[in-house]
Amino acid sequence: MNHHQNAKDKHFLWTLAGYEPAILKTCKVDQFHVTIISVMLIIVGIYATLAWTFFFSSVTDILPIALVGGIFMGIYIVCFDRALIASLSSGNASFFSLAFRFCLALLLGIFLSQPMIHKIYEPEIKREAQILMDQKVLERKAELEKLYASEVESLQDEKNAMEGQLAAKLLALNEAETDFKAEMDGSGGTERYGYSTVAKQKQTILLRHQKEYNALQTDLHPQIAELNTKIKSFEEKVTEETAKYQAGNKTFGTLLQAEALKSLMSKDESNTLRNHFYLLSLILILIELSALIAKLIFKTNSYSSKIRYAEMREVKAIEVEEELLEGKLEKYKALTSHNDLDIMEDFYSKSRDINDEKLDAMLKEWEANKTGSFSNYWKLFEEKFLVQQ
Repeated sequence: MNHHQNAKDKHFLWTLAGYEPAILKTCKVDQFHVTIISVMLIIVGIYATLAWTFFFSSVTDILPIALVGGIFMGIYIVCFDRALIASLSSGNASFFSLAFRFCLALLLGIFLSQPMIHKIYEPEIKREAQILMDQKVLERKAELEKLYASEVESLQDEKNAMEGQLAAKLLALNEAETDFKAEMDGSGGTERYGYSTVAKQKQTILLRHQKEYNALQTDLHPQIAELNTKIKSFEEKVTEETAKYQAGNKTFGTLLQAEALKSLMSKDESNTLRNHFYLLSLILILIELSALIAKLIFKTNSYSSKIRYAEMREVKAIEVEEELLEGKLEKYKALTSHNDLDIMEDFYSKSRDINDEKLDAMLKEWEANKTGSFSNYWKLFEEKFLVQQ
């Protein structure tokens, strides 16, 4: 029972690695090597499944989806490596296929190392991502301010013009008040102390300025207040949009984390992070290529020779079958042609007397019919006696 189970296990491993069990049974030395290659291929499949499941789990919170994606990629990697190992075993592997597999391992190693580095340096990347997010919030605020700048500037200019009118009128009022007080105490103007005629005139001017200033205040203050409200509404809109943008980006996305990783690498003067990233990528690449590396180490020359011999025998058998088929076709054509010629010759030989009788009858009819022309009877002769092709 155990022997039978071991045989089934070996058969499964050999088939998994792309080897033909019936041929491999005759290669005692290569069986051990192929078993090692098969185990390495299983390990590569498990690694690919786990690595890709981890990657998909970093971009989605739905575990079944991440698991299905990881299993699919694990099966894909195993099937592709199995095809390459089978082609190497038969000696038919091309440089293009090996180069493609190496490039695929290189790209996948770099691609998968990024989420792993993100997990290892998660605290540092989050801090850097927060700094980048703050910068993006400031950039967003600047963009919104620039978007509403023309409208705010127009409102501000209008407000400044009104405030300028009030300031000019207040200045005139202050000057009139100073002039009136100086006239009253005798320190200015006519230098006469008391409420003189000139003082009364200056008081009138002061009261007029006061009245105009009060009227201007009554007219412009509501407009200035309205302009302030509009300007404030734009400022509140910028603040609200900025807060909304910040609230919608509390969770750092993949691109922002990638930017944070790049920023950390540029700031890391010791190159520790960069070296760890390269080292992890190299390890992942070597793990993914381990089955092919094992195949290149174990040549399985005996199995390869028997595979090439079996392929050569099959090719020769097919060539012999093609030659036999071509010979049969040529013989069939020759016999058919010979048979057709014999039948034609026999037909013409036996129909000669009948043709002579019909020709004599036609000539007698032409002789009896004085109106028939040569061309008419020649066409009739062609239709009845000559073979039409």
